[in-house]
Amino acid sequence: MKEKLLQEVQAQQQRLFDLSCQIFDFNEIGGTEHRSAKLLADELESNGFTVERGIGNQDTSFRAVWKNGEGGPNIGILGEYDALPNKGHACGHHFQGTAAVGAAIAIRKIMDGSDKPFTLTVYGTPAEETYGGKI
Repeated sequence: MKEKLLQEVQAQQQRLFDLSCQIFDFNEIGGTEHRSAKLLADELESNGFTVERGIGNQDTSFRAVWKNGEGGPNIGILGEYDALPNKGHACGHHFQGTAAVGAAIAIRKIMDGSDKPFTLTVYGTPAEETYGGKI
């Protein structure tokens, strides 16, 4: 399973790099990450996840869910994508949010149709560097 997961991540390498570069260029600080959140949520949606946008009264948040059967554990992955005020992506959130999305897509692809039921939930968490959108 570990090898399959690695292969799926490597297959996405260029796409994930391109996404992270776009988010880096957007340079959106907390609460204004509209393009970054849309980019990541759209990527998950195009890969079979059901996406709910603007959760927790945060315009730039999202929750993306994929279910493999019914029941089982719920695996949660957090993704950040905000920039620091006046410093850009010095904390690397352009990579962190993209890595979360890439990991979720890879897990979905290798587990799709397995006999192990579980739910995979990706939380797009805005404003980590300012007012704490994770809360």
